[in-house]
Amino acid sequence: MVSHRTGSGQTYLFGFCLQDSYFQTYRDADLAARSQLCSLIGDLFRDAKVRAHIHSSNPDIEASVRANTTEGYVFIINREATQPQTTVQLTDLGFRIKRMVDVESGERVPFRAARNGVEFPITATFGSTRLLRIAP
Repeated sequence: MVSHRTGSGQTYLFGFCLQDSYFQTYRDADLAARSQLCSLIGDLFRDAKVRAHIHSSNPDIEASVRANTTEGYVFIINREATQPQTTVQLTDLGFRIKRMVDVESGERVPFRAARNGVEFPITATFGSTRLLRIAP
């Protein structure tokens, strides 16, 4: 990997295909290599000072958020993960989250304060989508 700073920007050039390397870790059942690759990508984003508004601790469970200044929705999608647990972090949404509800069940989702936002553990079984409504 080669990196280069120019002005306020940063460029990273890999000597390998990230996607192919990631998929190969599944073919080889190499959890350690997969974890190292995920850590490398996370380190690069931190180095470039890029931070997502949402993060799933389980890289096989997708987490996304859509929000405005008065409400938002969190999507937790498990397309293929065999481990259904993840911890989700939400940050910098433009409002302080005071309430989170599972849309399907109507039950409140407990969360705790974290740096610039909240975090919460959640389970999403194989092939499922969880939809959460967040509000200030």
